[in-house]
Amino acid sequence: MATTPKPPPDPSQELAEATAEYRELAARIGELGLIHHGSVVHRHAAPADATEKKTGRAPFYQWSSKVNGKTVTRTLSEEEATLYREWIDNDRELRRIIKDMREASERATRAILREKVK
Repeated sequence: MATTPKPPPDPSQELAEATAEYRELAARIGELGLIHHGSVVHRHAAPADATEKKTGRAPFYQWSSKVNGKTVTRTLSEEEATLYREWIDNDRELRRIIKDMREASERATRAILREKVK
């Protein structure tokens, strides 16, 4: 069974769609809150004395990241950890948006070149 080859998409339509997607993605960047790099982990410290052994290990939070090629670690309160996690999530979303913007730009580029270079 032979299939009919698909005609190439209309460059003008493809450019319009890619440009609209790019603008929507750019608008999403403006809606993001603060961003921060790194990761936050919840840790349990070894008990400092015998009285803590009844309740187990004291929990705490740590932020860590690479800064100038070196790992930097900071101890955080629970409230600080919540904020850092939100900011780190925003940073990850920003990276996803930028990836999608690159893809939309690539589609727009192909459409422009097909339209201009005949």
